[in-house]
Amino acid sequence: MDKTYEQYMDLACSVSGSCPADFAKGENPDLSLDSEPSGLEAAARSRSHDLGMSEPSNKRLSAAERKLQSNRQAQKRFRQRQKERSHTAEAKLLETTAQLEELQVRQRQLEARNLLLEKVARLNKQTVLREAHEPVPLPWEGDAMWQAKLSEGGKTLVLTVWSDKTQLLTVEQASQLTLPEFGRLWKEYVQKLGACLLDAREDDDGPSTANMNKWAAEATSLMVCMALRNPWAVRAFNAAVDASSSPGKICAGQWKSSHLLAVVSYTPEQVKDLMHLRLLFYSRIGQLCRERKALLRHMADEQDVGANIGLDDVSVRLSEVSDLAEQLRANGADEYRTYMQFSSAFSRGLHTSRQLAVIIVHTHPWVPCKHHLLEELARQQQQAPVAQILESAETDSIEHSADWEEIVTYLQTITPENLHEYIPLGRSQSPGPLASSPDLDDADLGLAEEILSVLS
Repeated sequence: MDKTYEQYMDLACSVSGSCPADFAKGENPDLSLDSEPSGLEAAARSRSHDLGMSEPSNKRLSAAERKLQSNRQAQKRFRQRQKERSHTAEAKLLETTAQLEELQVRQRQLEARNLLLEKVARLNKQTVLREAHEPVPLPWEGDAMWQAKLSEGGKTLVLTVWSDKTQLLTVEQASQLTLPEFGRLWKEYVQKLGACLLDAREDDDGPSTANMNKWAAEATSLMVCMALRNPWAVRAFNAAVDASSSPGKICAGQWKSSHLLAVVSYTPEQVKDLMHLRLLFYSRIGQLCRERKALLRHMADEQDVGANIGLDDVSVRLSEVSDLAEQLRANGADEYRTYMQFSSAFSRGLHTSRQLAVIIVHTHPWVPCKHHLLEELARQQQQAPVAQILESAETDSIEHSADWEEIVTYLQTITPENLHEYIPLGRSQSPGPLASSPDLDDADLGLAEEILSVLS
């Protein structure tokens, strides 16, 4: 026990720097109230102070964090409200834009209807001769001439535009129509189609729509019959209309370019398909033209006889010239076939019957020309001009023929069931049976064998 006490005293003395006697007298200055604390005491007091201050500091830090968190939540709510307001504004903008587009479409429809009303009113109020209302002298249904024409076979077209009875028109008779007779027949179709357009709605399947489909098909078939044997009649007819117009009046091409596209109302898909058809057609025609020029140059070289006037030379030249002539004829027939296929795709597949009726009525008194319409559409779409396409030599004859086969295959998808509808290029159903009926023959669809039979 004594030993332990002595060790404790020694330790206390070593820490305080006092001697044991001072402790015994109670005179240790380091342990008095007025004395400065020792290093050990200062360290202990400092630690006690830090421990005493830690709790308020933590409280202040938590308050700052809570404030920061509150600010962040407020900013998040502000951004969310901004986002919701932005979405609301975008939705309202889209709704307003859709309403504006709908109003613009409605305005165009009303303008087109007003134009149609004016056109039909002018047709009805025109002072015409009595014979202008008389049917063209063609065989009537049930007549002996009707049966005779049917028994002859060949290409025929049934006309139902005059009255309850029907008439029969052959390709040969179409080529023999005089300009006044053709004008009377065409005007009757224009008047009937105009009345149907006023009565029939686009989504209507009533009698007016059925008549419009029937008469639009007959009118376009009539144009095909004219093209087969009397291709100059339409041009002469339009020229006669231009000549009879008053000075300063627009001509047929100018009217189409400035007005027709606004009333036809093509869909974007139709515009794309029409431009594709235009490109393929002129590319193919350009290639055939280059082939024909090469054949003509070769034939010109064959005409240079020189000193080769022997019998064997003459025989060789006869054979070569005959071969060149046959190639030229085949080239011309191919070009004719290509044009008829183009015409059929343009009229029969890429337009609805209603659009054809609109074109026929609004171009009166002229007969519509598809090239005027295509070129104005190409100008608006900033497509290459015709001359540039015709002169293009980027692909050879085989490639052009392969490209044009797309149109030949496309024509095979046109059937009596979809004849009055728009059939997209390259996205139509698998080929069905070719359209064949008394008033819609195969030549009307531009088939190659029918055209060649006419040429032969």
